[in-house]
Amino acid sequence: GTVLCRLIPIEQRNRSAAQIVDAIRGKVEAIPQIDKVSVKGGSAVATAMGGNKDPIEIIVSG
Repeated sequence: GTVLCRLIPIEQRNRSAAQIVDAIRGKVEAIPQIDKVSVKGGSAVATAMGGNKDPIEIIVSG
């Protein structure tokens, strides 16, 4: 399955998209039944230029 998360605008949050992706990755990797994790976020360049329009994508397969 796939989970897409669209973030609120950068000015309304206190973490970058990359920081949120890292936090999600850590929590998902801690689930013992998960063998492989793919967590992707939008580009750091887009974030630096005032916000990231790309969603965070979590892909779960099995």
